[in-house]
Amino acid sequence: MAAVRSILLQQPGVVEAGADLRRQQGWAVYDPARIAPQDLADALSPYYPSRVVEDRPYIEQ
Repeated sequence: MAAVRSILLQQPGVVEAGADLRRQQGWAVYDPARIAPQDLADALSPYYPSRVVEDRPYIEQ
């Protein structure tokens, strides 16, 4: 969903984001020093039901 991706990418510290309409899930790669997972859910909540389901670190190999 382009709208979810757009909202997430506008948040400070988010470097990549996406969403899967079929699964009704979104994801974001972000800098935890700049934004918290709940802040991302809060940014979406005026438009979509949102909650943090999983927060795991992204480790680039």
